[in-house]
Amino acid sequence: MSGNIPDPPTSSMTIDKPIMGGLTICPTEIVAWTGGVQPYIDWTGLTNVKAIKRSPNCSRPTKSSDQSRNWNYRTAAPLILFKKDGKDLDLDLYSYGVNVLAHLELTGMDSIMYVKSLRDDTKMVNVIKEFEQVTLSHVLDESDYYKNKFDSYDQDNDTTACLYLKSTPDPSLLKELDLSQEPGDSAAVT
Repeated sequence: MSGNIPDPPTSSMTIDKPIMGGLTICPTEIVAWTGGVQPYIDWTGLTNVKAIKRSPNCSRPTKSSDQSRNWNYRTAAPLILFKKDGKDLDLDLYSYGVNVLAHLELTGMDSIMYVKSLRDDTKMVNVIKEFEQVTLSHVLDESDYYKNKFDSYDQDNDTTACLYLKSTPDPSLLKELDLSQEPGDSAAVT
């Protein structure tokens, strides 16, 4: 050890592969990544992984400073907040959904927003993009089922997605949103 800075560990760290993602081998480390496409209905992985075009923000770094930056980016409030008041609506509901989904996809948090479709129980649907195929009670039931299958990456994505979603409305709506939520509700319910 030199000075007060400890030497790096000599043993190599093992990284678990996310259920909803994979591992990328970089020159100096192995990095986990999450999200990008629809999950299988049994929550065992992602469909069509080869089609994923990941952003660097889908990675889940192991270094604490990189983890902090990644967490802060995933949870940062957008520049334009969703407002309920129609007369000065900067962001309509459709545009709001498009912006939220884009952020979740760019940060690898989109997979946790999928539940089984009410119309076709062999198909997974994104609750933001395909909201007409679900009801709130259905999402509550399905998200409870899938939360029991979450690995640590899914749990982390769910936590950060909830924080992000709660940062997107105007403060006047946030109180209403908080009153309508139960502790432990998933991001898909939010």
